[in-house]
Amino acid sequence: MTEPDLHERIKWRAYLLWEQQGRPEGRAEDHWFRAEAEVAGVNSGEEAPPGTPGAGEHICPTCEGTGRLGRKRCKNCGGTGRIVELPEP
Repeated sequence: MTEPDLHERIKWRAYLLWEQQGRPEGRAEDHWFRAEAEVAGVNSGEEAPPGTPGAGEHICPTCEGTGRLGRKRCKNCGGTGRIVELPEP
């Protein structure tokens, strides 16, 4: 994977984390570092499916992983179907 591709994957994942957390201000660095770790895990073949104990990512209980509630995007997970637990700062 080239450096620009890697940067874009990290940027996109950080954005999704930010949305899942309700778009909080002042947490960009936390989201970026978490995204870097997740993308690095994917690149090393260590990706765990959502709901794996200790992975920090769970299937959204509100939409049951679909990302939708009826015709609308699930507000609990931001439409991803996953809930990510961020470490406390």
